[in-house]
Amino acid sequence: MLQKLNRLRGTIRDRVTRLNKAAESYEPPATPEESEIILNQKLQNVLELKAQMKKLLADYLDLPESTNLEEPLEVIYNMEEEIEDLQVKFKILLSNNESLNDNQKCCYLKASLKGDAKLIESTQDTFQSLLSALDARYQNKRAVIDTLIKNVLSVGKANDFPRQLRNLVDIIKRNLRALENLKLSRNNLSDALLVHILEGKIDSESQKLFQMENKSSEILSLDCFLNFIEDRARILEGISKNCTTTVNSNSNKQFVKPKQNFSRPKSLIVNSHNKSKKCVLQNCDESHPLYRCSKFKSFKISDRIDCVQRNKLCKKCLSFHPNTNCKSKYNCFMCGDSHNSLLHDDSKINNKNNSCREEEDTPLCASPHSSTTQVEQTATSFCCSTFLNRKSILLCTARVFIRNKENKFVPVRAILDSASEISIISSDCAHFLGLKKEKLFLPVSGICGSTQNASRKVTTSLSNSNGNYQWDIELMVLPKITDFSPATRLDVSNLKIPENIQLADETFCIPQKVDLLLGCELFFEFIKADKIRLNDSRLILQDTCFGYIVAGSIEPIFQINNATSHCFLSRGMDTLDKTLRSFWEIENVTCDSFPISEELNYCNEHYEKTHYRNSEGRYVVQMPFKPEIEKISLGDSYQMASKRLNNLWKRLNRDPTMKFLYSEFLREYKNLNHMEEITNCNLSNDDGYFLPHQGVLRPSSITTKLRVVFDASAKTTTGYSLNDLLCAGGVLQDDLFSILTRFRKHQYAFTADISKMFRQIKINHSQRKYLKILWKEGPEENVKVFALKTVTYGTTSAPFLATRTLQQLAKDERENFPIASKVLLEDFYMDDCFSGASDINKFMALKKELGELLLRGGMTLHKWCSSASSESDLYPFNYCEKQSTVKTLGMMWNNCEDAFLFDISTSSTTEFTKRDVLSQIARLFDPLGLLGPVISKAKIFLQRLWLLQIDWSQKLPSDIAQEWSSFIASLSYVKNIKIPRFVLRPNPKEIILHGFSDASEKAYGAVIYLQSVCDSSDNNTFLLCSKSKVAPIKSVTIPRLELAACLLPAQLTRKVLNALKLKIDQVLLWTDSTIAFSWIDTPHLLKTFVSNRVAQIQELTKEYHWSHITSKNNPADLLSRGIDAQFLVNNQFWFQGPDSFNSLNSETELNQSDKNYLSEFKSKDSVCLTVKTSALFDDVICISNNFQKLIRIISLIFRFVNKCKKNSKECGAPSKIERQNAEIYILREVQVRTFGNEIHSIEQCGNVTPNSKLKSLSPFLDSQGILRVG
Repeated sequence: MLQKLNRLRGTIRDRVTRLNKAAESYEPPATPEESEIILNQKLQNVLELKAQMKKLLADYLDLPESTNLEEPLEVIYNMEEEIEDLQVKFKILLSNNESLNDNQKCCYLKASLKGDAKLIESTQDTFQSLLSALDARYQNKRAVIDTLIKNVLSVGKANDFPRQLRNLVDIIKRNLRALENLKLSRNNLSDALLVHILEGKIDSESQKLFQMENKSSEILSLDCFLNFIEDRARILEGISKNCTTTVNSNSNKQFVKPKQNFSRPKSLIVNSHNKSKKCVLQNCDESHPLYRCSKFKSFKISDRIDCVQRNKLCKKCLSFHPNTNCKSKYNCFMCGDSHNSLLHDDSKINNKNNSCREEEDTPLCASPHSSTTQVEQTATSFCCSTFLNRKSILLCTARVFIRNKENKFVPVRAILDSASEISIISSDCAHFLGLKKEKLFLPVSGICGSTQNASRKVTTSLSNSNGNYQWDIELMVLPKITDFSPATRLDVSNLKIPENIQLADETFCIPQKVDLLLGCELFFEFIKADKIRLNDSRLILQDTCFGYIVAGSIEPIFQINNATSHCFLSRGMDTLDKTLRSFWEIENVTCDSFPISEELNYCNEHYEKTHYRNSEGRYVVQMPFKPEIEKISLGDSYQMASKRLNNLWKRLNRDPTMKFLYSEFLREYKNLNHMEEITNCNLSNDDGYFLPHQGVLRPSSITTKLRVVFDASAKTTTGYSLNDLLCAGGVLQDDLFSILTRFRKHQYAFTADISKMFRQIKINHSQRKYLKILWKEGPEENVKVFALKTVTYGTTSAPFLATRTLQQLAKDERENFPIASKVLLEDFYMDDCFSGASDINKFMALKKELGELLLRGGMTLHKWCSSASSESDLYPFNYCEKQSTVKTLGMMWNNCEDAFLFDISTSSTTEFTKRDVLSQIARLFDPLGLLGPVISKAKIFLQRLWLLQIDWSQKLPSDIAQEWSSFIASLSYVKNIKIPRFVLRPNPKEIILHGFSDASEKAYGAVIYLQSVCDSSDNNTFLLCSKSKVAPIKSVTIPRLELAACLLPAQLTRKVLNALKLKIDQVLLWTDSTIAFSWIDTPHLLKTFVSNRVAQIQELTKEYHWSHITSKNNPADLLSRGIDAQFLVNNQFWFQGPDSFNSLNSETELNQSDKNYLSEFKSKDSVCLTVKTSALFDDVICISNNFQKLIRIISLIFRFVNKCKKNSKECGAPSKIERQNAEIYILREVQVRTFGNEIHSIEQCGNVTPNSKLKSLSPFLDSQGILRVG
């Protein structure tokens, strides 16, 4: 009966399949009548089918109960190893089941077979016959045993995923059970072999834990190993059970577990390299490329190179092929040479550069400036050292939640480290989270000398478990942060942790991975006030935003002699890199103006098209977005701004003064109509941007003690910020050196700045959605949304928009205010004005006109400070600077004495490091070089430190430290130095500019003086500026250094003349080197190095006069040696030059036998000199005597020229036209050289001269200019 029902079921299933296909391929007939007939037939078939299915179900349910097996069979009977399981199942369920007849047993058996086994036929259609046929086919005991053993030995490697570990256990148990069914029993030998084999199938961290938990010297059983694997899988599953937990971006209450969309196993770290080849290192059992091997990276550079050479690996990609066959396009990130960055050796590079560099290419500006890139990045150190330890130190670990690429928060185990200035994430974790990686180059140096380069960083959000705290964070990506922490399992059974305490890391006592290191930037925002010290222990429970962290020492369960101590240290250079960069930029001499970039052109065009003036005369502008903004989604920024606001109020509540100033600042912002409240802001569907903000206290400021700055660089959910989408524009105003130099030419000078300049320029209403902020009057008040209506400091484009608006105002009002417009274009540095006039009337008129001009644009000048004492009463008191000494662009100016002052802050420490020295030197802000000899000595000292190769944090040797301490002490004398601002005399007869240069083995430099020739006999010469450079580390002759010194005043004079915009009657340049002085007149006879520099000097000084001066009269000698500050006080020789410029005599005599002078002349060994006129045709025609080859060469040259002009894409052999043109060119050139007179005569007169040899041949020129006869 059952067999009949099965056949009927098959028939019905076939009919259903045909009916389904007919429905899918159904096409309506031409007429509705036909369609109705066909559909009625189909409906009748469906009804019949339904009746048959109902009857089949009723017949099946009427079968006796005994015919329905309690357990259905699903056996894939096509592999030898399954024969025993099959027999067991069928003996229990079928063979020994008396309630089933033979036909029913046979039916069940056939239904259970699949694959090749389903095709087996028996002699009779009975159960025993079919079972015997299966036994005859598959019952091969030896083959079955071989297959089962092969399955055990070839089991795949399992990483630290619960599913993979359990799969390994299941495979082993299933095959061992089948072997036991075949009467094969296990013993100690088989267990030992299997444990040894299977231990190599699990990941290295699991191997480490297995060895830690089994310290006994007895043979380990296989059951013990399998139980450990199951426990390990259970622990990992418990750790990663919340991996898909999601924080609702709009809720701070709790996490919501989303639906499981895919079956990929979840774990904290993805670390699968099953398809990778085994590591090259013999003592490394993992499968990964050599460049990812942590053991290889721990080698010294020389050992890495030996390893690569010994294994005959490629030096670029570290693979098994010759260097010549390498297809990798990447070179060393350090030096650019053709080798892997892991094989970069600084010592060899330096030796190579010092020994192999050609003398002719030696740069003379080699100074510590070239090495400052070391401090431009944060240097992070971490060290793992092995030592004997009987206690385990608990690091501050916590379970934190990191936002992944799907905007879900994933739990990650982190270390909280207050000594780290950067935060780090492991590369495996960054890959698992799917975060967008940005390129960077950050050297990470270890405490013990090991180095690691961070080449990527990620930006994401960090949160705690309930989502009520959230931070934006930038993480450096490194391959590995540390080993397991703690190193071994800890006994916490005796710890009396309060029951109401929620730990930040519930499994702090179990060795686990650490994939995140959170640095000092956010550390103290994590920490809360509560702290609990556990009794009878050195453990402390510290409350944080993630729960209580456990820190201190505790006894481990197992004593490990070779424990690993983890020391994390991250040192940043604070703002030292920016300060040092500014120092070297100021010390550099550039006589050319800033180049105009494509971005600046784009921003200028954008400004011209989009700006306009409103009814008040104020300018309304638009921020210049990058052209590719349409392809970028800015993302959501509300949550980020809201979190930042909550954190801000925590700080304000701790500081009532700052709270008051902050509220007053934003209240004034609103009252001045610089921002407006938005009441109908749709936060759920917002395409704008919310600016986080914070306060900056400035106690020294007279007008604004606190300024709120806006952070347009804060990242949104897509990883972009507003500044990422804006163009910066470029530099539009003169540099600091030029403005301060020009400031010194005015007899009556003044300084002022534009009050709230950025906020006087309106932003177009369409772009205010990108300038929204959140604010509330108190921590418990409702949050309000405001839109900023003006140019906002903190945005990338703000400086460009402000300075460009000033220039536009000057251009628009030039006819009404010609003098003030010129000042607005030339004498402003951002919002600061430095200008003046030659007499008091012009001075007063300028101030009045400038104020009126700015009022036309809605701007006002304040903080007036003037050297004219009688005119300050004309301005309201709050518009004038109250102090007599003001700071102007970093320099102090006493307007009462009209002099520049200096005040350099120094450190009181008695022990110095290289970092301390560099930090102090970077603070020596002197853009005009008025303290040039002191700056020069500091540079010389810094170069000495470079030569000593002292580490950044290493204390200076005693003799060096003593010298530096003496120099620091001398800096206090600069307070006594006063330098007149005004460098001219009233109504001079003549103005002369003097430039002096000098060089020594230590440094070289130039100093510029301005002399006013008057009737009086007073000294009318004043120091204008100076620059110095240290001598290169590589030895260079003194004459060459003197020549480099001569180049400095040439460059500096050009820059000074461009800045002063003053009529200079004479420019006199002086040098005390007779050799360099003589070289200046003979560049064509000199070697390349000298000739190039002489050519530059002549080009820059072709209108000036060079003279020789004795060393005792050369003030630049102080620059080349450097002096302490106490010797510069009242040093008239430096500040006013030689005693009498009129008595200086030019000593130009040259000792022609001087070896240094003659050594730079080109060699004259040749006795034969060939003079020829070189041209392209002459050179090409001598290549070959084959005419056809010459045609091809000429045609290819013409093709190259066309490509350069027209961007042509022609390739291949020359075409017929190209060959014809080349042939005509050759003929024409040959004829010009042979019959030039005849061709010229025909072109001028139409015929050749009567005495020409071609007269009788009737020569003429054809249309292509070829001379023909006939």
